[in-house]
Amino acid sequence: MKITCPTCASSTGIRKILYGMPSEEPDSQKYLVGGCISDENSPTHECIECGWQRFKSRFVYDDEDIAGLRVIKGD
Repeated sequence: MKITCPTCASSTGIRKILYGMPSEEPDSQKYLVGGCISDENSPTHECIECGWQRFKSRFVYDDEDIAGLRVIKGD
């Protein structure tokens, strides 16, 4: 299942933003490091192609059903 960016339609650019201090470098194909501190206004996902960001405080969702993103079945 691929998730595409609602702004640029990239199917490879969406990354989940991790906060805190990871013990090792996370998989760059799935994650971005967002810094040490997060709050309810911190973005949860970002597109590395266009810079679009998803903010959890604006929508109610979980990681399996991200509101506003198109899901393309395949691969």
